[in-house]
Amino acid sequence: MGLNSNSKVWPESVIQGIVDEGFYVIVYDNRDIGKSTWMTEEPLLVSFVKVLPTFLIEAFVDGIFSFIFDEDGRFNMANPAPVEYNLNDMALDGRALLDYLDLEAAHVVGASMGGMIAQVMTLNYPERVLTLTAIMSTPGFDTHDLSGPHQKFKDAM
Repeated sequence: MGLNSNSKVWPESVIQGIVDEGFYVIVYDNRDIGKSTWMTEEPLLVSFVKVLPTFLIEAFVDGIFSFIFDEDGRFNMANPAPVEYNLNDMALDGRALLDYLDLEAAHVVGASMGGMIAQVMTLNYPERVLTLTAIMSTPGFDTHDLSGPHQKFKDAM
């Protein structure tokens, strides 16, 4: 699934429907989606945000979006913070899982950031991907050749 969603977001009925069509289904989480770190208390920031007035939350979100996206709605962060692992590493995780399960290739499905990982896996290991299905995803943040979001979407944000 995506950045803030683990594999349990996929409804069991969807998984079962794919199995019923004769496919072998592997569902796994991208790294550190939350099942490896256990938190027993709500973070202070979350508690604080819950009591803020709506107009302050809206102003904060507007500020974040105006910082992250340019006037055309494209991702606007020239020097993102360094990361411990990236989409290439997560795509390698997918390939390694196929290796471990002794599977030559697979139909790969990913949603949101999972779709980004699936796209990178397809680009990096095309011989391992039979088909790609990217759901509610993007090709990445640095895609200036694309048209950007529709004006109605930008207005809604």
